[in-house]
Amino acid sequence: MVKVCVVGGGTAGSTAAAEASDCGAEVTLFERHEAAPPPSDDWPDFIRSPRTAPPSPRASAPRGVEAVFGVNVLAVGSGCRVYTAAGTRPFDSVVLASGSSALMRPFPGVTKRGVFVLATFEDCLRLARERISLERPVVLGRGLRALRVADALLEGGRTVCVAGPDGRSDPRLDPSTSLVLRKAAEARGASFFSGQSVKAVGTESVEAVVLDGEVHACDALVVVPSLVPSLPAGDLRTGPCGGALVGASMESSIRDCYAAGGCAELAGVSAASATRTLSLHYSCAPSSRVAGANAAGRFLTFRPVGSFGARVFGVGLACAGLSLSQARHLGLDAVESTVSRDGSTCSLVYDSCSGRLLGAQMAGASLPSLSPPLSLLASQSVSLSSLAYADLGESTDISLLLQAARQGIAWRRGVGGKGAGLRPDGGGAPVDSGD
Repeated sequence: MVKVCVVGGGTAGSTAAAEASDCGAEVTLFERHEAAPPPSDDWPDFIRSPRTAPPSPRASAPRGVEAVFGVNVLAVGSGCRVYTAAGTRPFDSVVLASGSSALMRPFPGVTKRGVFVLATFEDCLRLARERISLERPVVLGRGLRALRVADALLEGGRTVCVAGPDGRSDPRLDPSTSLVLRKAAEARGASFFSGQSVKAVGTESVEAVVLDGEVHACDALVVVPSLVPSLPAGDLRTGPCGGALVGASMESSIRDCYAAGGCAELAGVSAASATRTLSLHYSCAPSSRVAGANAAGRFLTFRPVGSFGARVFGVGLACAGLSLSQARHLGLDAVESTVSRDGSTCSLVYDSCSGRLLGAQMAGASLPSLSPPLSLLASQSVSLSSLAYADLGESTDISLLLQAARQGIAWRRGVGGKGAGLRPDGGGAPVDSGD
């Protein structure tokens, strides 16, 4: 029987451990916490509705897996030897699923009362306890996590400012999706500003935030740090973001050592971008299933098609596959086709030469959970022509999806599928969307 070690007891680790166990392996899981905390993407839910501590270790451990909590894996060596404070244990294969940790850059005033840095789950619970007393918080961060924290703080008639290091949104979101979210946030009382230099000022408690010299009065500063991969020591090749470099089998530079989720980066996604990588933080479950199965002796291949859904500022999101920004970062000749109607939007990202689907996103106030079917479409790389006339139902959201596909076909026929994108507002006029 193959002996598999899984490092990390979060979503990625539990998924990999369960998959390896189902494939007949003898699995040991190490989690450095006494109980695995919830994924950082779920923390805003706890701010809105404070709950008790995370699940108990017994509830966190997959069935049939030996789970060892409160033990930190210090290093992984050649021959899949795992080093802990208690000693060394040999395994046939290892799955690194140690996730990511907060990257906090100090700034003046960070220690003042009223400054909340969401580096750990305990920080999140502290903010949840004090949320009721806040009236004018400022949320400092970038991406969907920061927007969801701001959404949680907006309840109760508060005025919330969202500040970021630049004017860009989450790279997972297409421009049209970001625009819908921003409009919904502003309609609920949120405001946005950006800058590089941050300073919290006040006597003992924070009274204002100075961003690039501009003063914004507040009674709290909530910092949502960026996430960086967290890995044990070892002779691992790492990518630009610090994650373990893996191929389509999820195997790292150490033989029989696999990595998945937030601690991994997928290399060689396209021939045009052999040196560029894709973080697997948002492809946690599918990459972990492949890593767990292959660690147990299978030969599966991962395709970079993650999916996620959320409700932010009253807007439902359903996203799957690559965004336009991600696709172009990987060197793919990607184009976006967008259709908007009645407050909802649908954008399809596809290869301009083949017309094959790379990703899909939908946003709208009454949007149902469409992430699984969108993920299926993206994973199969269906063509626009197949999607445009598929029998998927007659709902408004499905009709937007089909209309976006037909618009993409019309544009490819008109310009030969090269060089331009489509307006995020659904106008349909070809424009140069840039990088």
